[in-house]
Amino acid sequence: MFAAKKILTSLILPPGLFVVLTLLAGLWMIRRRSKFGWLNLALAALIYLLSICPVADGLTGPLEKAYQIPLKISGDVIVVLGGGVYSGVNDLSGRGFPAEASLSRLLTALRLHRVTAAPIIFSGGRAFAGQDAEATVAKRILMDLGMPADRIITEDQSRDTMDNARFVKEICTEGKWRQPILVTSAWHMERSLRAFKKAGLEVTPFPADFRVAPQPVYGWTGFLPGASSLARSTFALKEYLGILFYQLSF
Repeated sequence: MFAAKKILTSLILPPGLFVVLTLLAGLWMIRRRSKFGWLNLALAALIYLLSICPVADGLTGPLEKAYQIPLKISGDVIVVLGGGVYSGVNDLSGRGFPAEASLSRLLTALRLHRVTAAPIIFSGGRAFAGQDAEATVAKRILMDLGMPADRIITEDQSRDTMDNARFVKEICTEGKWRQPILVTSAWHMERSLRAFKKAGLEVTPFPADFRVAPQPVYGWTGFLPGASSLARSTFALKEYLGILFYQLSF
């Protein structure tokens, strides 16, 4: 009963639903000798592959393995890159709440602060007008968790990773911080380091928000299409495209 429920759920909810519908449409077109039938089957296969754990892990894993958590922590300021915000939603102490990646980075930075006593620079603005600035939301959460307001520096103008690097460089120069520890998702670290190198700021990478185990084990459920696996595949592909863009740009 449990297995049947898991299979049925994965097939009637996106992205499994899209796999099924595209597959059926392709088979119907092939039967009617339409030249688009095989294209639909290929699309169904692509959606399915991007939506299962082994493929999502295969795309994300190489990005995460490039940088490991340092055994020794040394730095005079902790830089955290925003990873998204749920703008305007109700929360215990105000409006807005960090998205999953951003929250993971934030908690890692707070734990680092308690080990090093270094201040935190949180970098993240508004992707679009009318949204909450990530840095403003992050500061409220950090204060809720007991961090003094005067140890939190917010950078709320950046819209992408290159902005993060450029504005954080200015803050570190003004504050005379010379050994920043960079906290971002492990799968986002490679692109972030390229951006900071371009901005002229040397940082120590401290990856957070790992999504792939060192030696993942897959049961049969790992081969069922799921939204979380599709999201991880999407994040990974975005990073590869970003790295390629950086390579071509500078």
